[in-house]
Amino acid sequence: MKMKLFFTLALFLCLNESYSQRIELIRSEMYAGDFEPVQRSINYATTEGSPYLDDELISGYVKFRLTDSIVTFLRYNIFMDEMEYLEGDKLQVIDNESHLDHVYVNSHIFYYKTYKFRNAFKQGYLEKVVDGPYELYLKYEVGFEKRQNAQSSYDQPTPDRFVEKSPIWFCSIKNGPIRNFETDKTGLEEIFREDYSKIKQYVKSEKLKLRKQEDMIKLFSYYNSTLN
Repeated sequence: MKMKLFFTLALFLCLNESYSQRIELIRSEMYAGDFEPVQRSINYATTEGSPYLDDELISGYVKFRLTDSIVTFLRYNIFMDEMEYLEGDKLQVIDNESHLDHVYVNSHIFYYKTYKFRNAFKQGYLEKVVDGPYELYLKYEVGFEKRQNAQSSYDQPTPDRFVEKSPIWFCSIKNGPIRNFETDKTGLEEIFREDYSKIKQYVKSEKLKLRKQEDMIKLFSYYNSTLN
């Protein structure tokens, strides 16, 4: 009996040591050279507008799936669809997104997800704004317009500029694929299907304007509450 216990303990210690080495290897792979300095083809200093959700670096954290959280200063570059962070006095960008669980910055929670936009599958950062059977995500959009020379003496030249666009809505139904949807009647009917009449009544009674983020969040939160 003692001999059997000895071998069981030895096997456990061996497996435990192997697991610990695996975790350390994963951590080493994550932090050894996976981050690259930020390189830009556009001069932000001479471009009007902003590519960022927040211009300032704000305290937040990065949560990887197999490691602890990393607390740092962050900001989301909407135009590049990248998370920038401060390391010492250098600005870096997270480029090992496949290891991410989520990024928290300034009350926003971002997930790096595969999603369907129109007829194409893409990957990028989505902000989850409603959790539940019907998850609601938001993707921010910023465009870039190149400078235009004056066409005549009456015109003024326009500089390079970033232009904020309307965000795009995405949803995932009961852990299904994440796909975008329109906020009109056709889009909502496709999502809520047989419950659309209930949704329509709720929008009317609450006087919701679905162009507003807070009203769309309210709608999905309400519907999830009816499923509990």
